[in-house]
Amino acid sequence: KMGQTVSRPLDAEEIAALDAAYADNIRRAAHALQHAHLLLIATGAGMSADSGLPVYADIAKVKAWQDQKLSYSDLCIPDWIDLDPEVFYGFWGKCFNDYRTTTPHNGYNVLNQLQALVTHNAERDNIPAKLNVLQRIKRAERAAMLRNVAASAAAALSASDAAVSPVVAAAEEEAEVLDHLTLPGPVFIYTSNVDTHHSRSGVKSKDLYEIHGNIETWQCSVPCTETTWSVPVDFVFPVDQDTMRVQSKVPILPFYMRDLATTDAPPLDHTLNNGFVDHHPRCRACGKPSRPSILMFGDMKCCANDIAKTQWYNWHDAAQALLSGEDGVTSESSDDASATGDSGSGNSGDGGDGGDGGDGGDGGDGGDGGDGGDGGDGGDSADSGDSGDAVQMVILEIGAGVRVPSVRVNSESMMRTFPKGKCTLIRINADYPLVSDKTVARDGHVISLRSTALRALNDIAAALTTTNTSSSSSSTTTTTDTAAL
Repeated sequence: KMGQTVSRPLDAEEIAALDAAYADNIRRAAHALQHAHLLLIATGAGMSADSGLPVYADIAKVKAWQDQKLSYSDLCIPDWIDLDPEVFYGFWGKCFNDYRTTTPHNGYNVLNQLQALVTHNAERDNIPAKLNVLQRIKRAERAAMLRNVAASAAAALSASDAAVSPVVAAAEEEAEVLDHLTLPGPVFIYTSNVDTHHSRSGVKSKDLYEIHGNIETWQCSVPCTETTWSVPVDFVFPVDQDTMRVQSKVPILPFYMRDLATTDAPPLDHTLNNGFVDHHPRCRACGKPSRPSILMFGDMKCCANDIAKTQWYNWHDAAQALLSGEDGVTSESSDDASATGDSGSGNSGDGGDGGDGGDGGDGGDGGDGGDGGDGGDGGDSADSGDSGDAVQMVILEIGAGVRVPSVRVNSESMMRTFPKGKCTLIRINADYPLVSDKTVARDGHVISLRSTALRALNDIAAALTTTNTSSSSSSTTTTTDTAAL
C-alpha cells in the first residue's frame, strides 16, 4: 500500500531507542488519554496473550497437528466440517474450551477504567449529545438506503416473489432493527479476537464490533438460515488430547458417504439445547452440522454480524465528522429529512474494517509483523492533545499484528483520513510497535510502546493515578477525571 514499507523486525538501534523512550511514552500516552473525548480501543491477539491464550503463530503448536504438518491456516478453514468433522470439532472445540475457561487479565479492567475516564471527559464537554445526533443521521441514511434497496428489489419482482424474496426481507429487517438500536457511546471497541473476553469484562454489545465473529455464537454450516445462536453455558467439547479430535455420539460421516450411511443409533433432537445435543453440534433449524460464526480462511458461508458492523461504521463516520468540526446539534433537522427515505448515501466507513474479510478465522492473533517506519513515536507533539475546547480522539491499539492485519490497517487508515492533529495513535506491541505507513509516522501523533499489553496498560493506569494524585494535592477541589483509576 502507498506509504507503507516491507514488514520487518526491529533492529537493535530501534529496540534501544524505544526502550529508552518507554517511560516518557507512557507519560505521553497517559496525557493523551487524560484529555481524550473519544476513544477507539482496537485489539488483536496480543491482548489475549497475557491471559495465557496462544497467538496465531502458536495455536497449532500441538503434537498431534505438528505430526500431521498442519498449520493454523490449514486448520482454520470451513472445509474440515465436510472432509473430517472430528478434526473440525477438535480444532474449534479446543479453542472454545480454552477461551471459555481462561480468565481475562487485569488489562481488561484497565480498559474499563479508561472507558469511564473518557466518557467523563466527553460528558463534561457535552460530546455525547453531539455524537448521538451525528450517529442518528448516519443511521437514518443507512436505513433509508436499505429501504430503497428493498423497494427496488420488490419493484423488479412480482408481488408473490417479492413477498418471499430474501433480499427484500433482509433489507427491510435490518432497516427495522437500525431504527431501534441503542447508540454507542464515546468509547468503541474494535477487535479481531474471537474469545469474547471484552464482553465478558463488561463491554456492552452496542460498543463492540468483533470483526471476525466470536466463539460463543454459532450458525448452520450450510447455512439454511442467517440466524445465529449461543452455546449453552455448561457445554464442553471432549477433545482427545492425543489426537486433537472430537468423536460424535452419532457419527457425522464425510459428505461423500452420508447418503449411503445407515445407523441403528436413535436420532438426536437437534431442536433442543440450541443444537448442542451431540459433541458434533447440529443446526437447530435443519439438523445439519453447525459451526462457529467466525470468519475463517476461504470462508464464504460465515453469517456476518451486519448490525454490529453498521454500528461501527456509523460511530466511525460520526467521530470523523465531530473531529472535523460538525457539532451535530445544528444539523439535527437533517436527521428527520434523512429518515424519510428521500436520500440514503450509506456509510463511508473510511478506514472501516481494514480488510476484515479475507484475513480469516481467529482464535488468537499475533505473529505481528508491523514495520519500523521511521521511528513512529513523533516527539512530544502528541502532548498537544489538550487544545482548549477542541475535540480530541485516541486510538489505543493493543497487540495487533500483520499475520491477520485488519486492526493495524484500520488504525493507520484512520490516522491518514481523520483530521490532522485531532487523533493520537497509541500502539502497544511487544514485537512491532512502529507504524508501517511512514506518512502516519511523520504526522507526529503516534506513540509507540514496545511492550506486552498487560505491562503497558498497568503502567498507563499508574501514570494516570500519579497525575490525578498530583492534581488533587495542588487543588482544594478533587478532580474526578481519573477517579476510576
